[in-house]
Amino acid sequence: MWLHSLIERALAYDPKTLPVYSPEPGANISLGQMVINVTDMIGQSIIYIASAVFVYGALLYIFSAVREDSKNDGKQYMVGALIGFFIVYSAKWILNMVMAFIYSTN
Repeated sequence: MWLHSLIERALAYDPKTLPVYSPEPGANISLGQMVINVTDMIGQSIIYIASAVFVYGALLYIFSAVREDSKNDGKQYMVGALIGFFIVYSAKWILNMVMAFIYSTN
C-alpha cells in the first residue's frame, strides 16, 4: 500500500513546482506561489507607507502657506510617493510577467 502511494507521488511529480512543506497537513504551496505571496505582502506594505507619505506631503503643502520651504518639502514628499507607487506597481507587473513565463502551461 505505501509503495503504491510512493509510486503515485513520484509519477505525479511536477518539476516546475517545488513543494514547501508546512506543519499543517495539506498546506503545501509551490515556490512560485510563495514568491508571489511575499512580494504581494511587501508591495502592499510599501503602498501603505507611500500613501501615508503622500498624505503627509499634502498636509504639509496645505498648512504651510506662508513658508515656501515647507511647501517645497510637501511637493517633494508627494512626488516621491507617486514615484514609489509607480516603482511598486511596475515591479509587481514585471514579476507577474516573469512568473507567467516560468510557470506557464503551454
